[in-house]
Amino acid sequence: MKKLFILAAAIVAFASCSKNEPQATVVPTREIKFATAAETRATTATVETATTLQTNGFSVWGYMMTAPQATIFEKVDVKYNSTSRVWEPVEDADVKYWSAGNKYWFSAMAPKSLEDYYSFTTDGTTHNQSISEFTIAADNSTPDLIVAKPAYAVLGDNETSNEAVGLTFDHMLSRVKFTFTNKFADDNVTIEISNVTLNDVLAKGDATITSTGVATWTPNGDGTIDAVYGTENEIVANAAQNEVKETVYRYIIPQTATYTVSFDLVVKADGQTVLTKSYKDVSLANTAFVNGKGYVFNANISGDLLEEELHPIQFTVKVTEWVDNDPVDINLTGK
Repeated sequence: MKKLFILAAAIVAFASCSKNEPQATVVPTREIKFATAAETRATTATVETATTLQTNGFSVWGYMMTAPQATIFEKVDVKYNSTSRVWEPVEDADVKYWSAGNKYWFSAMAPKSLEDYYSFTTDGTTHNQSISEFTIAADNSTPDLIVAKPAYAVLGDNETSNEAVGLTFDHMLSRVKFTFTNKFADDNVTIEISNVTLNDVLAKGDATITSTGVATWTPNGDGTIDAVYGTENEIVANAAQNEVKETVYRYIIPQTATYTVSFDLVVKADGQTVLTKSYKDVSLANTAFVNGKGYVFNANISGDLLEEELHPIQFTVKVTEWVDNDPVDINLTGK
């Protein structure tokens, strides 16, 4: 067997070969390998990156388009081997080899727990990448869903001509977080925020994905959920003067919408509660949410905002006037 081509250390790749698929020509040194790069156009909840893929792996799809045409990967579980420094199928039976002169298309997605939502098919020139009946959880357990753009490969006679098929992943969801800033002029005043909820988020949706990684989402049903950012009693912000506190990000199905947010506010002065208020359905700006982008909404909490509700202890001062009694005559004697 010829010596394998050694990849540069900067490339993350996995080996993949076949033991049971018909192949025109099987050459053991022509292993199908992949270099992965997770795009992070969004700026948690868990965030998928090239590093997390090394730990958690992903699912891969692959098609050989010339004779003998074959599906070579379908929902194949691939993980990183830190010893050999390549990506490889978990099961030996899923290992595949290049076949000389063939054309291939590949795609992948992560996390693997969501693979049943995803579909990738191709006839060699057109592709169908789609997501069906994807559901957002009411709690903050919905993970970051990433999908790889279709990757094309042609194997010639040179066995080292296809050392790695590049897979670039895009984030399919949007993510939203909130920040709260204490703008009280008095440095003895602190604020506490809890029960932050993004209201009326699309609960279930379908998406078609372009070859450039743009996901167009449509509702699957009419249901919405209120997306909570913490448990009932969790304080997600406890800010002193001019301090900014933030929630985690939450993943949502991208839609163009004017969402509302609800949260509870506690204002304290010198550690004593002076105001408790629940904000319900505060309107956010109309936003065209796009997959792969993060959105941050900031609320400034100040005395001006709450001047009709906060009543500082104040004093009025009055000093009673002196009252003089009637004059009393004193009888003086010569003594």
